[in-house]
Amino acid sequence: LQAVIGVFVGCVAGYFGGKVDMVLMRIVDVLISIPYLIVVLAIQVVVGRGVGTIILALVVTGWLNMARLTRGQILQLKNEDYIMAAQSLGVKPFVIMVRHLLPNILSVVLVSITLAIPQAMFSEAFLSFIGLGTSDVSWGSLIRTGMDVRALAPWQLIWPSVLLAVTMLCIQLLGDSMRDALDPKLRR
Repeated sequence: LQAVIGVFVGCVAGYFGGKVDMVLMRIVDVLISIPYLIVVLAIQVVVGRGVGTIILALVVTGWLNMARLTRGQILQLKNEDYIMAAQSLGVKPFVIMVRHLLPNILSVVLVSITLAIPQAMFSEAFLSFIGLGTSDVSWGSLIRTGMDVRALAPWQLIWPSVLLAVTMLCIQLLGDSMRDALDPKLRR
Protein backbone atom coordinates (compact mmCIF):
# COMPACT_ATOMS: atom_id res chain seq x y z
CA LEU A 1 0.00 0.00 0.00
CA GLN A 2 2.87 2.35 0.78
CA ALA A 3 4.39 1.79 -2.64
CA VAL A 4 1.11 2.15 -4.52
CA ILE A 5 0.18 5.42 -2.83
CA GLY A 6 3.71 6.82 -2.98
CA VAL A 7 4.27 5.95 -6.64
CA PHE A 8 0.87 7.37 -7.63
CA VAL A 9 1.38 10.66 -5.77
CA GLY A 10 4.97 10.96 -6.97
CA CYS A 11 4.02 10.30 -10.60
CA VAL A 12 1.20 12.82 -10.55
CA ALA A 13 3.32 15.48 -8.83
CA GLY A 14 6.34 14.96 -11.06
CA TYR A 15 4.50 14.65 -14.35
CA PHE A 16 2.09 17.57 -14.01
CA GLY A 17 4.41 19.87 -12.05
CA GLY A 18 3.39 23.44 -11.25
CA LYS A 19 0.63 23.92 -8.70
CA VAL A 20 -0.20 20.21 -8.55
CA ASP A 21 3.40 19.43 -7.63
CA MET A 22 3.55 22.25 -5.11
CA VAL A 23 0.34 21.21 -3.32
CA LEU A 24 1.18 17.50 -3.22
CA MET A 25 4.75 18.04 -2.05
CA ARG A 26 3.66 20.47 0.67
CA ILE A 27 1.23 17.81 1.93
CA VAL A 28 4.13 15.34 1.93
CA ASP A 29 6.34 17.84 3.78
CA VAL A 30 3.71 18.42 6.46
CA LEU A 31 3.07 14.71 6.96
CA ILE A 32 6.77 13.85 7.01
CA SER A 33 7.33 16.37 9.81
CA ILE A 34 4.96 14.52 12.16
CA PRO A 35 6.86 11.94 14.24
CA TYR A 36 5.90 8.33 13.56
CA LEU A 37 5.21 7.54 17.22
CA ILE A 38 2.67 10.37 17.47
CA VAL A 39 0.86 9.04 14.40
CA VAL A 40 0.74 5.55 15.94
CA LEU A 41 -0.59 6.88 19.23
CA ALA A 42 -3.21 9.03 17.49
CA ILE A 43 -4.41 6.11 15.36
CA GLN A 44 -4.54 3.84 18.42
CA VAL A 45 -6.66 6.39 20.27
CA VAL A 46 -9.11 6.62 17.37
CA VAL A 47 -9.16 3.03 16.08
CA GLY A 48 -7.85 0.97 18.97
CA ARG A 49 -5.00 -1.52 19.18
CA GLY A 50 -4.40 -4.32 16.75
CA VAL A 51 -2.68 -5.41 13.59
CA GLY A 52 -4.89 -3.13 11.49
CA THR A 53 -3.78 -0.13 13.52
CA ILE A 54 -0.10 -0.94 12.95
CA ILE A 55 -0.70 -1.45 9.22
CA LEU A 56 -2.63 1.81 8.98
CA ALA A 57 0.12 3.71 10.82
CA LEU A 58 2.80 2.20 8.57
CA VAL A 59 0.84 3.12 5.44
CA VAL A 60 0.02 6.65 6.62
CA THR A 61 3.68 7.43 7.29
CA GLY A 62 5.43 5.08 4.86
CA TRP A 63 4.35 6.36 1.44
CA LEU A 64 5.94 9.77 1.89
CA ASN A 65 9.53 8.84 1.03
CA MET A 66 8.34 6.76 -1.92
CA ALA A 67 6.41 9.77 -3.25
CA ARG A 68 9.48 11.99 -3.04
CA LEU A 69 11.70 9.39 -4.69
CA THR A 70 9.21 8.73 -7.50
CA ARG A 71 8.70 12.45 -8.10
CA GLY A 72 12.44 12.95 -8.50
CA GLN A 73 12.71 10.08 -10.97
CA ILE A 74 9.73 11.34 -12.99
CA LEU A 75 11.19 14.85 -13.12
CA GLN A 76 14.34 13.39 -14.65
CA LEU A 77 12.47 11.37 -17.27
CA LYS A 78 9.59 13.63 -18.27
CA ASN A 79 11.72 15.74 -20.62
CA GLU A 80 13.06 12.75 -22.56
CA ASP A 81 12.37 12.65 -26.30
CA TYR A 82 10.09 9.61 -26.17
CA ILE A 83 7.87 11.28 -23.53
CA MET A 84 7.61 14.48 -25.59
CA ALA A 85 6.84 12.39 -28.69
CA ALA A 86 4.03 10.60 -26.84
CA GLN A 87 2.67 13.94 -25.62
CA SER A 88 2.74 15.42 -29.11
CA LEU A 89 0.85 12.37 -30.43
CA GLY A 90 -1.91 13.10 -27.92
CA VAL A 91 -1.35 10.16 -25.59
CA LYS A 92 -3.17 10.69 -22.29
CA PRO A 93 -1.01 11.50 -19.25
CA PHE A 94 -2.11 8.37 -17.37
CA VAL A 95 -1.05 6.16 -20.28
CA ILE A 96 2.31 7.93 -20.51
CA MET A 97 2.87 7.39 -16.80
CA VAL A 98 1.95 3.70 -16.89
CA ARG A 99 3.52 2.66 -20.21
CA HIS A 100 6.57 4.90 -20.44
CA LEU A 101 7.55 6.32 -17.08
CA LEU A 102 6.80 3.55 -14.58
CA PRO A 103 8.79 0.84 -16.40
CA ASN A 104 11.83 3.12 -16.40
CA ILE A 105 11.69 3.76 -12.65
CA LEU A 106 10.76 0.19 -11.70
CA SER A 107 14.22 -0.75 -10.46
CA VAL A 108 14.40 2.30 -8.19
CA VAL A 109 10.91 1.60 -6.86
CA LEU A 110 11.77 -2.05 -6.17
CA VAL A 111 14.88 -1.10 -4.24
CA SER A 112 12.85 1.40 -2.23
CA ILE A 113 10.20 -1.24 -1.51
CA THR A 114 12.82 -3.70 -0.34
CA LEU A 115 14.17 -1.04 1.99
CA ALA A 116 10.66 -0.23 3.22
CA ILE A 117 9.82 -3.85 4.09
CA PRO A 118 12.61 -4.29 6.68
CA GLN A 119 11.87 -0.80 7.97
CA ALA A 120 8.22 -1.77 8.47
CA MET A 121 9.28 -5.02 10.14
CA PHE A 122 11.56 -3.12 12.50
CA SER A 123 8.87 -0.52 13.23
CA GLU A 124 6.37 -3.22 14.14
CA ALA A 125 8.95 -5.01 16.30
CA PHE A 126 9.84 -1.73 18.02
CA LEU A 127 6.20 -0.90 18.74
CA SER A 128 5.62 -4.39 20.13
CA PHE A 129 8.82 -4.14 22.17
CA ILE A 130 7.69 -0.92 23.89
CA GLY A 131 4.16 -2.23 24.38
CA LEU A 132 2.34 -0.26 21.69
CA GLY A 133 2.10 -3.11 19.20
CA THR A 134 -0.27 -5.99 18.97
CA SER A 135 -0.96 -8.42 21.77
CA ASP A 136 -0.20 -11.24 19.33
CA VAL A 137 3.21 -12.84 19.13
CA SER A 138 5.72 -10.76 17.18
CA TRP A 139 9.47 -10.49 17.17
CA GLY A 140 9.27 -7.33 19.25
CA SER A 141 7.23 -8.97 21.99
CA LEU A 142 9.49 -12.05 21.89
CA ILE A 143 12.55 -9.82 22.29
CA ARG A 144 10.83 -7.98 25.17
CA THR A 145 10.10 -11.31 26.87
CA GLY A 146 13.72 -12.31 26.29
CA MET A 147 14.87 -9.08 27.95
CA ASP A 148 12.89 -9.99 31.06
CA VAL A 149 14.48 -13.45 31.35
CA ARG A 150 17.91 -12.79 29.82
CA ALA A 151 19.80 -13.84 32.95
CA LEU A 152 18.12 -17.27 33.10
CA ALA A 153 17.48 -17.96 29.41
CA PRO A 154 19.58 -15.71 27.16
CA TRP A 155 18.55 -17.65 24.03
CA GLN A 156 15.05 -16.20 24.37
CA LEU A 157 16.60 -12.80 23.67
CA ILE A 158 19.26 -13.90 21.19
CA TRP A 159 17.21 -16.03 18.77
CA PRO A 160 14.38 -13.58 18.02
CA SER A 161 16.91 -10.74 17.64
CA VAL A 162 19.13 -12.74 15.29
CA LEU A 163 16.21 -14.02 13.23
CA LEU A 164 14.77 -10.53 12.85
CA ALA A 165 18.14 -9.19 11.69
CA VAL A 166 18.74 -12.10 9.29
CA THR A 167 15.25 -11.76 7.78
CA MET A 168 15.73 -8.04 7.25
CA LEU A 169 19.14 -8.67 5.63
CA CYS A 170 17.74 -11.36 3.32
CA ILE A 171 14.96 -9.08 2.09
CA GLN A 172 17.45 -6.32 1.34
CA LEU A 173 19.73 -8.75 -0.54
CA LEU A 174 16.72 -9.99 -2.51
CA GLY A 175 15.95 -6.40 -3.45
CA ASP A 176 19.49 -5.79 -4.63
CA SER A 177 19.42 -8.87 -6.83
CA MET A 178 16.00 -7.86 -8.23
CA ARG A 179 17.37 -4.42 -9.03
CA ASP A 180 20.32 -5.97 -10.84
CA ALA A 181 18.04 -8.29 -12.80
CA LEU A 182 15.47 -5.63 -13.76
CA ASP A 183 17.68 -2.60 -14.42
CA PRO A 184 17.82 -2.12 -18.19
CA LYS A 185 21.11 -0.20 -17.89
CA LEU A 186 22.85 -3.29 -16.49
CA ARG A 187 21.69 -5.64 -19.26
CA ARG A 188 24.23 -6.57 -21.91
